[in-house]
Amino acid sequence: MAVDAVGMGGMATHQVQLSLQRASRRSRSVSCLTVRAAAAAGLCALIGSTSTWVAIGRFGPSRTAALWGSLGAAAAAVLLAVGLGARLAGALRAFTQAARQVAGGDLRVQLPHGPSSEIGKLAAAFNHMVSSVAADRCRLEELTRTLEQRVRQRTQEVEERSRELESFIYAASHDLRAPVLSIQGFANLLMRSHGRRLDVEAKQHLERIRSNAESMDALLRDLLEVSRIGRVQEAVEWVDSGEMVASVLRELEPETARSGVRVQVSGRLPMIAYSPRLLACVFRNLIGNAIKFMGDQPAPLVSIGCDRISEGYRFWVRDNGVGIRPEDQEKIFALFARANGTDAPGSGVGLAVVKRIVEAHRGKVWVESESAAGSVFSFTITTATPADVAPEHLPSH
Repeated sequence: MAVDAVGMGGMATHQVQLSLQRASRRSRSVSCLTVRAAAAAGLCALIGSTSTWVAIGRFGPSRTAALWGSLGAAAAAVLLAVGLGARLAGALRAFTQAARQVAGGDLRVQLPHGPSSEIGKLAAAFNHMVSSVAADRCRLEELTRTLEQRVRQRTQEVEERSRELESFIYAASHDLRAPVLSIQGFANLLMRSHGRRLDVEAKQHLERIRSNAESMDALLRDLLEVSRIGRVQEAVEWVDSGEMVASVLRELEPETARSGVRVQVSGRLPMIAYSPRLLACVFRNLIGNAIKFMGDQPAPLVSIGCDRISEGYRFWVRDNGVGIRPEDQEKIFALFARANGTDAPGSGVGLAVVKRIVEAHRGKVWVESESAAGSVFSFTITTATPADVAPEHLPSH
């Protein structure tokens, strides 16, 4: 809103400046025309007196008197024309100078004027116009300051509420993990201690308890990660992204073996400045999602690569899985959002974590996909400078 007000004020001031510049050019033209008119009037008077003198010389006896009379009339005409021209030219020069000052942004300029003459009335009208523009500018500047203050207040309120929400998520997730871990522990203990005495149905119930407890623990860990990003400042280091991807793939070997997914890395991945833990989290979520949403693809394939772009690097994770519908491609990065229906696997937090991590490092993340045609998740990393990396992690020379 403040930016709109400033833009409106700038447009109004620009229009006033253009009008005053045009008035300045017209004033200079009128001034030149006035001087020329005065000179022409004097010349006409001289020509008229000369003609009178010639006529009297040929037809009249009072030649000397007629000559002096004609010269006197011519001189009076010249003096009158020059005087009027000088007065008008001086007034127009003052108008021109004032117009230039106003066009330059000086709205304090005022022209001296008399109460009765036409030039005085024109100067008074000019002064009134400048005063009105100055008053409008003052009102606009006051409005702009008010709007900027409101924007700052709203931004501060949103940031405070966001911090409160993150603190609540962190506290709730941390406190809820204790009973969940307790449920997991007792379920495992029951299975080990009394599993032989339990019938098939009881074992199925116990296994369901363990599975649900593990899912809840995973969700709580993801929520803790969401609350930690931006609240906890992590050191940025030089990271070999190729080694980082290889490490994440070793962690995901059980999933890839179980689903039969083949993973390939295209080319050599670069050294980048990033938090190692957060970069691993980004790759873990993106590659894990690609493996998870393969569907019934007979030859599942996940490709990982990187392209050089103007501001840094663009990493991408491509799969040939089920794809994502166009209407879901924006919302999947929101907390607890799920693509392709509410029964999709996962906690609905992973891509929200990816988005927060990437944006915290001044990058962007997006997906390109079509339903049943696979997906390409991309995220950008800006080129690092020495100021971005902690001193202890700078490369030695």
